[in-house]
Amino acid sequence: MLNAEITGHETGQETAFRVDDRPQTGACAALCKVLREGSDVQRTYAARALGRIGDTNATGALINALLDEDEDVRSEAAEALACLRDRAANHQLLENLIGDPCLQVKLNAIDALTATGEEKVIPWLLRLATSRDPEVAWDEEDFHQGGWDDWVDVQVKSIESLGRLGAVAAVPEILSAINDEENQDVTDVAFAALAKLGAKGIDALASFLDDPKSRRRRGAAAILAGLPGKAALHAVSKALTDPEADVRLAAITVLAERDPGNAHVRMALTDRDPKVRAAVLRIAGVHHADLLVSLLEESSQLVQQAALEVIAQNPELPGDVQVAETVRNALKIGDPETAACAARALAALLREDAIEDLAIALEDEARAEVLRLGAIEGLTLIGGADAVAIISRTLGGRSEALRVAAMAALGRFSQGERWPNPASQILIEAQRGSLIEAPREEPETENTTAPKEQAPDESAGAQTPGEVEAGVGEHRKFPVSTLGAILGPDTPASELMKERSESEGLTPADLDYIALAEERKIRKRVISSRSKVAPHKDVRRVAARILGDCPHLEAFNALCEALGDTDEDIARIAADSLSRIAPEISKNTEISAEPLIEALATPDREKKLNLIRALGLLGDREVAKSLKNGLRDDNLFIRTETVRAIGNLRVHVPGFMAKLNDRDASVRKAAATALLSIEGEDAFDTLFEWAFALDGYHRRDAARLLSQINADMAAERFISILDDPGKKKVWRVSIEALEELSTAGGVAGV
Repeated sequence: MLNAEITGHETGQETAFRVDDRPQTGACAALCKVLREGSDVQRTYAARALGRIGDTNATGALINALLDEDEDVRSEAAEALACLRDRAANHQLLENLIGDPCLQVKLNAIDALTATGEEKVIPWLLRLATSRDPEVAWDEEDFHQGGWDDWVDVQVKSIESLGRLGAVAAVPEILSAINDEENQDVTDVAFAALAKLGAKGIDALASFLDDPKSRRRRGAAAILAGLPGKAALHAVSKALTDPEADVRLAAITVLAERDPGNAHVRMALTDRDPKVRAAVLRIAGVHHADLLVSLLEESSQLVQQAALEVIAQNPELPGDVQVAETVRNALKIGDPETAACAARALAALLREDAIEDLAIALEDEARAEVLRLGAIEGLTLIGGADAVAIISRTLGGRSEALRVAAMAALGRFSQGERWPNPASQILIEAQRGSLIEAPREEPETENTTAPKEQAPDESAGAQTPGEVEAGVGEHRKFPVSTLGAILGPDTPASELMKERSESEGLTPADLDYIALAEERKIRKRVISSRSKVAPHKDVRRVAARILGDCPHLEAFNALCEALGDTDEDIARIAADSLSRIAPEISKNTEISAEPLIEALATPDREKKLNLIRALGLLGDREVAKSLKNGLRDDNLFIRTETVRAIGNLRVHVPGFMAKLNDRDASVRKAAATALLSIEGEDAFDTLFEWAFALDGYHRRDAARLLSQINADMAAERFISILDDPGKKKVWRVSIEALEELSTAGGVAGV
């Protein structure tokens, strides 16, 4: 057993004390008891919890755990001590680093020793940085059977730690590790460590600026550029003359971000490579405004574009009246990318006086799409009735990207003025289909043919389980293009089998096996970039999506009308938009939920999902009874969203409590959260019992919810479980619940 007399360091002084004599109370005492008496699994989780709770009174128990027969317990104990940073454990941690064959124990021991700044570990780290030291215990059996050398990981950890410890004496060993061609490449981690080793580390890094490998020169240059001090800056000046543009670029971009006014940065604006000049201009151009005009007139399109971007963001900088004419000229004759940048810069420079030039560029269908998009961005920056009118004229065009950009611009215009306004009226007309008439003969080439014999997709029209857990989709951004998805027709199985049988000589058994694999193969949607959507439909769909960012009664009513639209995409998008504006609009406007309730009868899962979410966010408690059918829905996403909606409304609905035992975890978790919203502190006992349900599956979820009611009382209840030997089977639930309580907000007694 461990000798209890250990030399410790407290408040900077050497002090001898017995770590086992430290007073332990509450969760710390209960978990230390588990660490001594529990099963191997329980001891492992207890050690982890003690580290995350952070009570140094557990140090003695964790030191003893470093000698546990189970390597997982030892590993977790070492990691916990790294969290506690108690120097009293350093002697045993060093013993484990040297004598424990378990890799993870070694790595965690290094972290723990480094966290306390233990200098006694440095000699061992120096040895481990360059070789598989024979005086250190290794798992030889695992090495010979698995083929993995644990030293590879220990070497990296050792080099990192030498840097963290500021061990200047480690520079030769680190250089040796870098130049060792027979072992792993540790260049990146070694460079990072050298950067922390003062002047000697800088000198070592600078030596790589002459390395024949440009990758090393590039890495060293980038790190040196980020370091303060004259020595590092002197080394960087050498990197800025490197023959490789990528090396110069790596150094100057870091230096420009750290010190944009630096003389070296200014010099780089005249670098022989336009890629370097453009990169520096984007980062630091605002600090060298006197060079903007000359850079704007360069022959390199890359540099011109960078200069135009700087002007667009800082129109007050040039100070030369001729700049506007130079920008206007670039708009007219520049390549498409440069002209697009010029459109944005001209708008920033001239404001309303640029409208005519931008209108000409936008309405010229012979010009490149990227330029016309830039013109829309410029007009959006300027704003006003003229810009609204010009942009709205592009909505019937053939370019889908332009239609989406135009609709997005109108959405921004509508937000900036009192409703209703010209832009908002255009959006509502567009969504209703009265802005662009449908042609007599449908020109749409949208292909929505489904794969033959495709099994029903459970997730079609719904979120994935991960999205439901994360709440993805509740605040989607616009604009989102509504490209038609083309489902590529699969090759019929019989033809596939015939072809493969003839070409590969497969046996009937082989063909049966392949056929079974084909049946089980997940079908994927194939999106074709050639897919087109008719303008009158695309404009309606995008408008419906944008209205989801307009929490006004007119938008709400227009979206409600669209719920019954014959275009299923319009109806689905409208439901999504309603779910997004529901919380805000319900604060200031009295609205009727009837249109949404009526639309719930839809068989479309995605539409129903968003309608349920919208009803829950409208805040009308009377609609709760209309949601009860969703609790019995076969689709787990519908059940989950229904439970969340009921929680938002804070109303008990028949069948709701049964969802705590739903067959799907996401539904159960949503039900527990909803229960807390509905019952508040009265939900405590139910949630405590729920922590132990299903073998403690939701122990952490329950602990987080209980912490919102009364964390101290929850801790006491879980500790009482650990004090009962007859409840050892559920100790793990309490252990992890206590850990969760401690990280949820600092529990007294934990």
